[in-house]
Amino acid sequence: MVVKVFKNMGKDQRGTVILMAVLLVSILLIMAGVATDLARAWVAREDLQAAIEAASLAGARNAKRYVTVTVEPGHKECSTDEDGHTSCWCVSEPIVDRSGNEVHMIDEDGWRHNECDNYLGIRKRWLEYPNDTAEIMQGVFDVNRPSLLEEDGEITSERIKINDSASDEAYPSVTVRAGGSVNTFLLKLAGIDELEFNRCSQSASYYDKIVEGKIYGWERPEDDCKE
Repeated sequence: MVVKVFKNMGKDQRGTVILMAVLLVSILLIMAGVATDLARAWVAREDLQAAIEAASLAGARNAKRYVTVTVEPGHKECSTDEDGHTSCWCVSEPIVDRSGNEVHMIDEDGWRHNECDNYLGIRKRWLEYPNDTAEIMQGVFDVNRPSLLEEDGEITSERIKINDSASDEAYPSVTVRAGGSVNTFLLKLAGIDELEFNRCSQSASYYDKIVEGKIYGWERPEDDCKE
């Protein structure tokens, strides 16, 4: 009788161990499935972040510096003496401002209209973003679109913003925002069909600000990605 009781206890223990093992394996499989869904969403999110960062950097690098240069213009006058010798000199004219692309105005002496012009310094410097900036940014973003979102998810939103107004606190910079979602597998059992996320990247364009001939240096734009 006692032996039979011990045999039944042994069977019950084995059954309990098997049940616990099955439950443990099930839990581990569920955790692995959830971890896989979360890992896929993390990879897609980081790939999307990389894509918008590449786009914003391309936009920031496309900025062009412009300057207003103060010039003392002049013109040449000549006279010939009775011996036939000709002498020439420069005659100054009222001071003027000339504006244009900094590369042309400064590096290529675009401020000079003739040899009698005198350079008096940069009065103002600012940045402008060419009209093709948004198109360039979109092209870079399209090249770097996350493959995971293309294959098993979608990009739910895209927005490119050019902060090109000097009155804008985010000037001079560009901002790219994008949202995406990745389809889930195991999380569907919990009613979660997809995992969504939104990302933002802002890139500033560097330049030393000059106003009325005074150098103010670079002013960091406000964070345009703040929620």
